[in-house]
Amino acid sequence: KPSQYYAATSLAGCTFFVALALWLGQSPITAAFIAIFLTFSLRALTMWFDWKTKPLIDINLLKQKKQE
Repeated sequence: KPSQYYAATSLAGCTFFVALALWLGQSPITAAFIAIFLTFSLRALTMWFDWKTKPLIDINLLKQKKQE
C-alpha cells in the first residue's frame, strides 16, 4: 500500500546522527540537534510535496488473476 516516507526519514536522521557524532567527531548534543532538524525537514518535505512510496505489486492484477 503506498504511503509517505516515515521510516526512510527516520533512518536518514539516525544515520546522519551517527555520521556526525562518531565519524566526524561532533558533540552528541550538537549532532542530535542537527539530526532532529534534518529529520523534521525531510518529513515536512514529504508531506508538502506528497511524496509516497510505490506498491510492491499491483493489486488490480491480482484481482484479475483470481477472477480468471
